[in-house]
Amino acid sequence: MLKSLILLLGAVAAPLAAHAQDDAYMGQFNHAGRVISDIAGNAAVGQSIENRTGRSQDDARPGEADLTFRRYPKVTQLAREEIAAQTRKKSPEAARQFLHDTQHYDIAATLRRAGLSPNNLADAAAYHVGVYWAAVHRRAEPPAPAQMQGLRRQMVEVMRRRKPAALTEGVRQSIADELMLRAYSTEQMLRLLARQPDAQQAALVSRAARQQVQRTMGLDLADYDLTSAGLVPRAR
Repeated sequence: MLKSLILLLGAVAAPLAAHAQDDAYMGQFNHAGRVISDIAGNAAVGQSIENRTGRSQDDARPGEADLTFRRYPKVTQLAREEIAAQTRKKSPEAARQFLHDTQHYDIAATLRRAGLSPNNLADAAAYHVGVYWAAVHRRAEPPAPAQMQGLRRQMVEVMRRRKPAALTEGVRQSIADELMLRAYSTEQMLRLLARQPDAQQAALVSRAARQQVQRTMGLDLADYDLTSAGLVPRAR
């Protein structure tokens, strides 16, 4: 299982040179990170979070029509197939494993357990970034619901400002599902590494997640704690 997940992240042979391993892990984070960047604007997330530090964060649910969508199983299936197709170019075995592992993965139930909506793009982005934060900080599990709620408020503020009304509901769900499916694969890796510790692989996953979020959102997650208020800069 661990080997297949490593292959899913892009590594097609082991051992690999250090820079090749880095590239393999970065592939897991690149596309989904660009999705958030395209919606939120490069570095806009970081600026928004910094600007709100120390201020109260009201629930931003009103006026989120541009972020919501109706959920259809067919869209989720298409998202799975697209990720598998990307993975298959490097490793048919990893693509098959991904399709097998995600066959019964319930995105809506996962979001609900985290206290998030299954029908909102900002909720999927919050969950995704929460898993990245867990990867950077080498946690075995995603953040708690209260932490996800704080992160959600931050995602809503940034995304709503960009008003992604031009995106159809189907595109919104497709983006949300890709974010969730990639988060799921990352969660599996983190949990396996917790059961089968491997310091080198854990370091690669942590570094890949950190660098990707730095590049796409202007945030260094290593400098943030995740609380019920969302991402909060650590005291220096």
